[in-house]
Amino acid sequence: MARVFFARFRVFRGSNKIMNSLYFRKSVLEIRFREVYLRFRCQSRERAFNQHGEAHMAATGWLYSCTYTHDVNFSLQQLRQAVFDRREFTLPGDLIARTDDATLAKAAPRTNDLQKLLKISQELDQALSGLGLDTVDSEQQTRDVRRLLEQVDKKGFVFAAREALESSSTPPATIDELLAQCAAAGTHSILDIQHISPTPQSGAATSLSDEQLQTLFGTTQPTRAMIQSAEQSGKLHELCERWHAVYLTVYEEGEPVEYVFVGVSGD
Repeated sequence: MARVFFARFRVFRGSNKIMNSLYFRKSVLEIRFREVYLRFRCQSRERAFNQHGEAHMAATGWLYSCTYTHDVNFSLQQLRQAVFDRREFTLPGDLIARTDDATLAKAAPRTNDLQKLLKISQELDQALSGLGLDTVDSEQQTRDVRRLLEQVDKKGFVFAAREALESSSTPPATIDELLAQCAAAGTHSILDIQHISPTPQSGAATSLSDEQLQTLFGTTQPTRAMIQSAEQSGKLHELCERWHAVYLTVYEEGEPVEYVFVGVSGD
């Protein structure tokens, strides 16, 4: 049930128009409750202040390394699978688990907002059914929302949120399931980077150019120690926009031995 808060709700334009079947084709998980999620995230960010009172966005900077191969995309996918298997990622429900009751209460959406979204959920169930699509997951989520509202009315939002977390569905079995569950929140890990690209783009890793390597390290064949120093100084993460990554090759005695991936992702 915790996914009720966090799966992305793709808002459709037009007062009474329903999205066509192509718009639904990915997953019912991607059409749930953007408004509730954004309200929760924005209000919970009051916790993300440093001692000088400067607000930090909720993205995460990360760095991973893996053995060098002649196929960097193969290495990336192997690394992503290893990270998934070790559960080195953040699920949306983890935010609730780490949040104290007082902050959780402040982040609570208004009951009438949940009621409005329940109505939208019911209408989407009808639309999906009318398009001849499978509504099993959709209708289950609607029941989850209804139960959430009942628990909010009876015992308050904090109790309802904790219960939703405890009764969450089985952890994702694949990376694709994880990405669908996290949706706009991301995994705060390299799992948010899905492929290699020759040019910077969201969800992709791009190789540092020789010019960038020379500027950072004074060589195009940096060692582990050089890369560690650049990471500690923050220079590597400065090269990454949110949802982007860069990669470079680590050398020992002039031979390539590892890839290093550096990125920023999550919300």
